[in-house]
Amino acid sequence: MPRLSKEKKAEYTEQIRKLLLKKDLRIPFRYMAKRLKIYSKTASGIYKEALNQKILFPPMLRPKICIDYKEYVYIINGKDIRALFEKLIKDSRIEYVVCSQGHFDMLLITNERIDLTVEEEFKNFVLSGERENYNYPEVKRGNYRTEFNEINEFLNKREFSPLQLPFEPGERGDEWSEREEKLFRYLKNDGRRVFTKIQRQLDISRTLLLQCYSKVRKHTIITVPYYPKGYDSYISLYLVMQTQYEQQAVSLFGKFPCYSAFFKVKDYLIGYINIEKDLMYEFFCLMSKILSTGFAKTLFYSFPLYYYTCD
Repeated sequence: MPRLSKEKKAEYTEQIRKLLLKKDLRIPFRYMAKRLKIYSKTASGIYKEALNQKILFPPMLRPKICIDYKEYVYIINGKDIRALFEKLIKDSRIEYVVCSQGHFDMLLITNERIDLTVEEEFKNFVLSGERENYNYPEVKRGNYRTEFNEINEFLNKREFSPLQLPFEPGERGDEWSEREEKLFRYLKNDGRRVFTKIQRQLDISRTLLLQCYSKVRKHTIITVPYYPKGYDSYISLYLVMQTQYEQQAVSLFGKFPCYSAFFKVKDYLIGYINIEKDLMYEFFCLMSKILSTGFAKTLFYSFPLYYYTCD
């Protein structure tokens, strides 16, 4: 790979991410290179280096909520959260589970309703209900302090608009079969995995496989996690709030120059956000201001410690 400045690599990395999101997450490196006006080997090298440095993560598929597909969120406290975690990751209904420290001990997402009260390690519910679709704000490189100043200025003006996040579930119907489910699971956490292995497992032609892929894409949302300074430069947290200004809340926290994700459960907005490690004091001050200005009725958070995701 030709020697490139750090700034130039960062520019190309950002452009590659945009191509994966807006063009095709499986775009070949030769086409990627053509759009970026660089060599194919250079495009491949930049992408792989970004993965190794945890600046980028592979493109991921997340299911859209439909009238015939739902997911359930449980935010809980536990008596022995590690033991409960080890038990839950063996359950096929689990899509994602994270153990955390803060206002709650665990956030759990399942593809069927489960009864956690029968588990001896369970203590109490903080929140539970069906989730709505994921919302992934566009990540732009920038300065956290600048964004903190802009958010503080917005809160000072108190020009709040009561707008909820839109949500209209679609329908999978007969477009989603066991075959599509297996293909989705194969691509869920890395949408660029080669098709050869799953094609053999499904025992279908390339043409039929591409038809299945088209159906999977229709009913999924693509995200490409992006940490401009590298994953280890940030502190992650789950933020839970009640606010009638949901669209503004997503816009505000989506200004942070790092990957974030949001979804609703009942009348609560849940956000996964990342803050630079040396700016946590400023972040806590911002949280207090969000409550004192009335932008949020309720707000609490926890810091993820370890997680499991099903594929």
